Amino acid sequence: MLSIIEAIFLGFVQGFTEWLPISSSGHLVLFQQFFSLEVPVLFDIVVHLGTLLALAIVIWRDIFSVLSAFSSFNFHSESGRLLVFLFVGTLATGLFGYFFGYFLLPLFNNLFVIGIGFIFTGFLLVLSRINVRRSSLGFFSSVAIGLLQGASIIPGVSRSGSTISTALFFGISRESAARYSLLLSFPAIIGAFIFDIGEIHLTDVSFSLFFLGFLSSFVFGYFGLRLLFKTLSKKKFHLFSYYCFGLGILSILFGLLSL
Repeated sequence: MLSIIEAIFLGFVQGFTEWLPISSSGHLVLFQQFFSLEVPVLFDIVVHLGTLLALAIVIWRDIFSVLSAFSSFNFHSESGRLLVFLFVGTLATGLFGYFFGYFLLPLFNNLFVIGIGFIFTGFLLVLSRINVRRSSLGFFSSVAIGLLQGASIIPGVSRSGSTISTALFFGISRESAARYSLLLSFPAIIGAFIFDIGEIHLTDVSFSLFFLGFLSSFVFGYFGLRLLFKTLSKKKFHLFSYYCFGLGILSILFGLLSL
């Protein structure tokens, strides 16, 4: 079972890195391996819920507008069209996971693969500076963003880094890219919860530790979101690529040394 410090620390790692383009799953796997931590599936779900709550509080207006469009079946408004593209992106993510998830699962603890994932994320962040042309969200870009979100099942491949970079590459505005990426994360994270339910063992439950992990991920998830918006507004989103390249190279080296 985790200690209090470990629970808070893992909550911090999950919360702060979830929304930044540096792969929270990659960081969690690295820390779990280096410190020989055994993290219960339920704890992993709880800290994800903490970051999801932080997101819901920050973008509640966008969530409300999309839900309003859904409840009124108004698919011609801006929020209604966004809802359609969210469905398209979610479908693309789900199909990617369905066809490739089984083959990718054995690679989750491979440091070499995780390093490649970080470097791949770094290249996507660099490409985010190259706009094909100025455009708005459409069917093709929604499919591409959804597929890249599906690829983030690999630790080291950042979900936010993949989706936002792809949107920026298609010429979508920074505000729209962030909005779509963050809203698209809801069904993806909830779907991952459902997928992991069968792995939950109630004997692993320690409510005090889980609460501390949840609280830590919630607080640092909020600050991670604010930092994401700040870097996007200042056009510094691509600078995270240096961090991803460096961590990717280190992960590959450690992976090779452990062979």
